[in-house]
Amino acid sequence: MSYNIRRWNPFLVSVPDIGVGVFWALSGTVAPWIIYSHTQSNFLAMLVMSMGAFTGIFMQIVSGILSDRTAYTEKWGKRTPWILGGVVVAAATMVLWALVPNYWTLFVVAFATYAAVNFYQGPYYTMVMEVVDPDQIGYANTLARTTAQIGATAISFVSAMIFLKCGALVTCILISLFLLVPTFAVLPGILKERPEHFVTNTQCKLSFDFVRYPRVVQLFAATFCFFAGYGCLVPLLTPYFVNHLHFSKENAGFGMTLYAFSSIFYGIFASRVNDLFDKKKVYLVAAVAFFLVFFSGNFIHDSVPAFYTFMACAGITFLAMQISIYTLLPEVAPRARLGEFQGLLNLFISLSQFLMMITMGEVLDRGGAAYLYPIGSLIVFLSILIMIPNLKANE
Repeated sequence: MSYNIRRWNPFLVSVPDIGVGVFWALSGTVAPWIIYSHTQSNFLAMLVMSMGAFTGIFMQIVSGILSDRTAYTEKWGKRTPWILGGVVVAAATMVLWALVPNYWTLFVVAFATYAAVNFYQGPYYTMVMEVVDPDQIGYANTLARTTAQIGATAISFVSAMIFLKCGALVTCILISLFLLVPTFAVLPGILKERPEHFVTNTQCKLSFDFVRYPRVVQLFAATFCFFAGYGCLVPLLTPYFVNHLHFSKENAGFGMTLYAFSSIFYGIFASRVNDLFDKKKVYLVAAVAFFLVFFSGNFIHDSVPAFYTFMACAGITFLAMQISIYTLLPEVAPRARLGEFQGLLNLFISLSQFLMMITMGEVLDRGGAAYLYPIGSLIVFLSILIMIPNLKANE
């Protein structure tokens, strides 16, 4: 029985991430297409899209603390009730994107969708690290991020065609099904959480005392800079490459497909090796690779092959960075508060993207698109410098 748990749990826990991958992949393509049908302002468009990052600042902390305080039950486990509740709300509100009559109604609906997705992501990504043995955490994180890219690939490959031929409603319903079906296919009937890995913290409350953990602070600061740079990539894909450089929507959709495909291939390759190396060294190698790819974005102007190559390489290096960040977290965070620290990590991820999207939306409106990738490149480089010092282990 133990062998079967070790063998299948990393695969099973990765299945719900298919829907997560679909949702966030389309935040760079279909979501802007819907938003720009209600406004032509880059700032207002980025204001809606930034709600994904804004709600991530606090929603994952809230759900992380709630799930930390939840007692384990044989039927529902510990994290599962919060995951299922969030995914239902996310799917229901996603359909409303296609039905809203104006920009501000869309803003309210989008806020609810992004909040719900972030709410269930916190307990879900914590669960990924708790249903496997310690020596499988990197493996499970790699599989989860890889299945997310499988979902992103499945929808990105046909997103432009579905949206242009079938309309926004069919597209939004499809996204909702991708959120619901993979999650309910696994939770709670098939995947059983492992109670021996849980430490229920009934005193858990938001305190921001993570500053007492130097390695946590180092990881959070580096993550903030990395995702601030990433905020110039997929979230601003349509405003920059379609609206500014005049690539077609089909180019953008196929670019996201290549982004996802390349991530899948990397995930398959790396799934068994990420636990074999020092986690911090893996981070630094991945960060340098992403920086080099990101920096090359400064030189893409009107070449479609160059754009496709850029997106493919970005998919590989971004997934490598995601895996390294989430695999480092359980090594530096206190075990009993893993859900809370997962939420705090996402606070830094979301806050950085929120600030970047709001700022760059205004910059684009003022004709400053040429500054987008130089600024992003500099910020990504800071994420490398921050992680270089060796800090003492947490006491």
